[in-house]
Amino acid sequence: MGKSRKSYKWKKKGQKQGNEDYADSYQVIEKENKLFEASYKDQKIIPEEEWEDFMSALRRELPSTFRITGTRSHAQNLLRVLKNDFVSEAECTTDEEERPLQCLNWYPDELAWETKTAKRQIRKSDKMKQLHKFLVQETNCGAITRQEAVSMIPPLFMDIQPQHKVLDMCAAPGSKTAQLIEMMNENLDKELPSGVVVANDSNNKRCYMLVHQSKRLQSACCMVTNHDASVYPFLTTVNKTTGCREPLLFDRILCDVPCSGDGTMRKNPQIWERWTPHLGVSLHRLQLKILVRGLELLADGGRVVYSTCTMNPLEDEAVIATAVKMSKGAVEVVDVSTKLPHLRRSAGLTKWKVLNKVGKEIKSFDDLDETTVNEGYKATMFPPTEEENRDINLERCIRVYPHQQDTGGFFIAVLKKKSSLPWRSASKIQRMAHKKMLPWEFLQKQEKGSANEADHGQNLNQAEEKNSELPESDTKNESGGAIEVEVSGGKVHEPPKKKVKLKGYHEDPFIFLKDDDSQLGKILEFLGFPSSFPKNQVLVRTTEGIKRHVYFVSEKCKEIMDYNAESLKIINSGLKIFTRCSLKTGDTEACNFRLTQEGLSTTHRYVGRQKVEIEYEDLILLLNEEELKIEKLSAASKAQLEVNNLGCILWHFDPKKQATKGECTLANDIWMCGHRGKTAIRCMMAKAERLHFLRILGLPFEHLEVQNGKDARTELSVGLDTDGNIEEVEEIKADEDGDGVRDIDVVEEIE
Repeated sequence: MGKSRKSYKWKKKGQKQGNEDYADSYQVIEKENKLFEASYKDQKIIPEEEWEDFMSALRRELPSTFRITGTRSHAQNLLRVLKNDFVSEAECTTDEEERPLQCLNWYPDELAWETKTAKRQIRKSDKMKQLHKFLVQETNCGAITRQEAVSMIPPLFMDIQPQHKVLDMCAAPGSKTAQLIEMMNENLDKELPSGVVVANDSNNKRCYMLVHQSKRLQSACCMVTNHDASVYPFLTTVNKTTGCREPLLFDRILCDVPCSGDGTMRKNPQIWERWTPHLGVSLHRLQLKILVRGLELLADGGRVVYSTCTMNPLEDEAVIATAVKMSKGAVEVVDVSTKLPHLRRSAGLTKWKVLNKVGKEIKSFDDLDETTVNEGYKATMFPPTEEENRDINLERCIRVYPHQQDTGGFFIAVLKKKSSLPWRSASKIQRMAHKKMLPWEFLQKQEKGSANEADHGQNLNQAEEKNSELPESDTKNESGGAIEVEVSGGKVHEPPKKKVKLKGYHEDPFIFLKDDDSQLGKILEFLGFPSSFPKNQVLVRTTEGIKRHVYFVSEKCKEIMDYNAESLKIINSGLKIFTRCSLKTGDTEACNFRLTQEGLSTTHRYVGRQKVEIEYEDLILLLNEEELKIEKLSAASKAQLEVNNLGCILWHFDPKKQATKGECTLANDIWMCGHRGKTAIRCMMAKAERLHFLRILGLPFEHLEVQNGKDARTELSVGLDTDGNIEEVEEIKADEDGDGVRDIDVVEEIE
């Protein structure tokens, strides 16, 4: 790739430079910053002999990387296609730089890959054009996630189990959230996970990016919330044995906090122009508050993974050192040096320098003058003593530098909560009366009985002082949620008095259906669902009119929604499992709801009726044809179809039964949603998924890419000819699914 010291920033039309008008041109960005080089070289963040390699890597373009989605049952089949089509032996040269694709050897199961081909070179190579097309198509159906390599690391240290309650505090745009959901659903083929992944972001609009990202994973375990992570509300539940209210704490928490981002210089060259040592100063306190809040929300024995995309120790080790030190033994940095053995990394720093805006060192907090204090420097930014670090173990933190494995820069620390935090002791009542205070600052003020906040420089007003004397039932915390009160008998949460104020788009309510709901009962009876199906986890999103969609959530997801609806701003949750269709058959046995393709990963195990086991030839016909005459099916499939009612059909292909034919290389079953008319049938699957299955079956699919010029979004709006039995009507409606866009609904009318 060379060692170019220049990059380019697109200039908007009409911008001026000097005396000339530049329309649709590029502005050159010099990849030079003397202050950056001097500051980090002086910090000795890497060995001197590696410095030139480090700077050279920062100036190169970043390779493109992606993951094959691990929860998809056909991940290994797609991996086989990737290797056969793009990483064949003929293309594997001895020069790594010339390979079109390379596996990231530190990522488990060969599921992460990179290409070092520059974007401008893609058009020059037919093979790279095909690869780009492959990535786009498989991303559309959720089989691939395009994500920066170092961004994939933090979730791999979380050790997530299907029953865990997981919180991603600063989740947008959602690539790490997608990994968390994948890990939660790792054994989905065997059992439904009971846990939940709560993806949170403080920006309302970015929350809808999370919704879009999570929907691709087709999971009932995800919940998207919209809160300031530094004051995320405490959640409650009810003890099933005692019936008493108690805290609902998380087993795993990811704190991928906002940062100055100098580790992303390779993809964000604008940082070269604006970087100063002061960039991280304004973020240090926010990062510390988010981490501390995460530790408060964590169950004893749980794990927090803290990460940033910066190399600045003020945003990295300084935050970890303060949190561990103030926990007084309740929190420890976990040694994960044996995990991901092929990942090249550096140990965390135990010493660093605090620099002012011009790169001059500030020796200690006592050396700060009034001007420097006002610039935001805090005592927590300075390194611990050698004696203090023996208890903190900062060397257990992980630093990933760009030159080590041709990535961006990243920092990761894994923390374990061993016991209750000292500022949440049984003898104290903790109310964060002022959200700008850290908890130990609040306790120090309580103990001194003084209104002076040494570090914060502000006084609580009289109203807040008066509020702290009110009974628990008359107060609410800064997030609008329940108040947490700690007493010797355990933690008790009073319910909030007022519903949290919503900002941004108005969200429809989440209404769980009763077990005796007549409409749900008809759907389940029609499809032959057993009594073991958890009907109490089924919900709808409307209180008025007819139900259009029916959703399903995991057990822990429902638990959170049941007891925290008033204090938690939930943007989206639930996997769509049934959708309404209009029938004109005169068949009293027909059902006006059908299964959804996205929900089949959950519902297929419960379907006892309306299910047809298809042959290999039938599978190919259904994937290739928009509509199909029943007479074209194999005799065995037709015989099964005849005993089923008109309406929704579940097509099931079992590759194990086809093994002797030598035609199919699949290792997993294929489940497809379909419809049966009087003389015609069809597979209700979007084009993106059709392409996916045809690709892993090794069959041609080019005709689907150009058919009628339609894309995956409107795939199901294709009507049948005059001899068909299904007429479909496309309807544009409001944003009922909460993904930030108006929804396209398909209403099937069966003659």
